[in-house]
Amino acid sequence: MDDVDQAVAAVADAAAGHVSRQAAGRGRLTEARRPARPAANGAGSAGRRFPARVGRDLIGLSRNCPTMLILIPPSETKAVPVASPPVELASLALPELAPVRTRLIKALARLARGRAPAALDALGLSESQAGELAHNRELLSAPAGLAAEVYTGVLYDALELPALHRRGVVTDQLLIFSGLWGVLRPGDRIPHYRCSAGVKLPALGSVSAAWRKALRAPLAAHAGDQLVVDLRSGAYAGLWVPGGNAVTVRVLHERESGGVVSRSVVSHFNKATKGRLTRTLLESGEQPAKPDEFAWLVRSLGYLVEPGPAGTRPDAPVALDIVVREL
Repeated sequence: MDDVDQAVAAVADAAAGHVSRQAAGRGRLTEARRPARPAANGAGSAGRRFPARVGRDLIGLSRNCPTMLILIPPSETKAVPVASPPVELASLALPELAPVRTRLIKALARLARGRAPAALDALGLSESQAGELAHNRELLSAPAGLAAEVYTGVLYDALELPALHRRGVVTDQLLIFSGLWGVLRPGDRIPHYRCSAGVKLPALGSVSAAWRKALRAPLAAHAGDQLVVDLRSGAYAGLWVPGGNAVTVRVLHERESGGVVSRSVVSHFNKATKGRLTRTLLESGEQPAKPDEFAWLVRSLGYLVEPGPAGTRPDAPVALDIVVREL
């Protein structure tokens, strides 16, 4: 048994008991400087600031009883934690997923120890990103930091999770989907890694297929009858399909040229708006329980909201479009 096998076996044994441990130290992160927060919030009027908290008389929603679960994607760009303890699989969200996480970690480490060209191709990376393989070899021994601080990029810069934590804003209803970990809470501690949901690992197959099977029952039980606000996109949206009490959000950028108004999905606007929307929802403390209450709340927060494309399934989530003109 090699070092990785021994480490995986030790972690799997600890996770089998589903022991929940307190995170040991936040650690420090090394990352590129984040861009300054934009002056406008992208709700359709430049420069407008949304209220940090919605008044109780705004809408008859619960504040103290969680009735809403927000799903977001991860980020391909990540900070590198330093000087902190490694990941503890038993402490992550839905600890019953530890066996699947263990198999993926083991397969990813073995891929990273093999031929570099094949590993880069499997992970969808270029030669200039070969340094990512070193991180994937040491997943169980590398320093781990809060997911809220490890994930960076446009959506997470707009979401500002570390700032929300410092202010005491509750983020428990937020779930981050991941190709390697399945789902995470912002306070879960993870190392830097590279494994998107579209990856196929040798001897294991599609990461997405593994998670579609593994997440179905645990997430359905976790969500219960809560309203699921699905802000995921691409392969991450396919890892788990919520039931009928759910809403999906599409962001459309509206532009006018020569008197003609057009709308389209623009990646940067989509990520930035979803990050700000998530932050504003968490700051509001409101807990909509149904799609129509969610739409009402989002409009009350200053966003232009319209019905989106109708679903084809009887239990399909309600689709909403958020139209933005300025970042």
